[in-house]
This record gives sequence, structure tokens and C-alpha cells, in this order.
Amino acid sequence: MKRMSYKKVKTARSKRPYQKLMSDMCYVNELTYDGFKHFQLVQDEATRYVWGFLLKRKDQSDDVVIKHIAWLLAQGHRIEVIGSDKGRELLNNNLKAFLRARGIEWTSTNAYSPEENGLVEQMN
Repeated sequence: MKRMSYKKVKTARSKRPYQKLMSDMCYVNELTYDGFKHFQLVQDEATRYVWGFLLKRKDQSDDVVIKHIAWLLAQGHRIEVIGSDKGRELLNNNLKAFLRARGIEWTSTNAYSPEENGLVEQMN
């Protein structure tokens, strides 16, 4: 049985920069000379700008995203939604409390589904 493919559908993309951010964790097969083997991508949906962060371990991803969101908020940007696939490495109580305290909504999509997770999953 073959999985049905998704049709290209135009979806409403956010118009205001930093309104919606998407994030995804990626694995690199080779270890860098500094010992990094993962990287976290964070993408602004409106401008399609991408930030990349090198990680030595998967459990560092929530700290990196929290620091990045705090940095954007300190610059005066208003973030309404942040989303990713259902990868367990990012969403934990620490990140949930941080987002809840700042009124940022969390959305998730199906893991390994580039059609649902948007451009950041397609870059992976």
C-alpha cells in the first residue's frame, strides 16, 4: 500500500515578520571538529529567514530556542506562534513554561511531514 502524496496547496502564510516561527532539529552524520553532531533550525514564516544553531546533544535544543526567542523579544519583536514537528527533543516543561509566560502559542505537526511542517522541515 502506497501513501497518498500531498497536493501543493497555497496556505495562508503569516504576513508580519516574527509572527510565526517554525523550528526543526537535524542530525549530521559526521562529527565536527568541535564535537557538534546536531543543528537546530528556526525559521520566520513571513520573511523565510533562517537561523541555525549547532548542538552537541539533542537535549540542548530547548535552551537554544528559549535563548533565541528571548533575544528576539528583547529586540521588540512580537512572536505569536512557534511550531515544530512532534519531536520530543524540543517540547518539554521548561519550554512550555517559557512560552506560556510570554503568551506564545505552541503548535505541532506530524513528525517527518514536510508538507505540514513547512519550509523548515523541507530544508532538513
